[in-house]
Amino acid sequence: MFCDMPPRCDPLGVLYFPCLRDGKGNIYAPALPLR
Repeated sequence: MFCDMPPRCDPLGVLYFPCLRDGKGNIYAPALPLR
């Protein structure tokens, strides 16, 4: 799972999105769902 943009997330998921971690310890933000 990759992101084109830098992660814009916050640990509590209040301001942006919850931070997610992959198996390698990388932090990324989930992509916005397309409508």
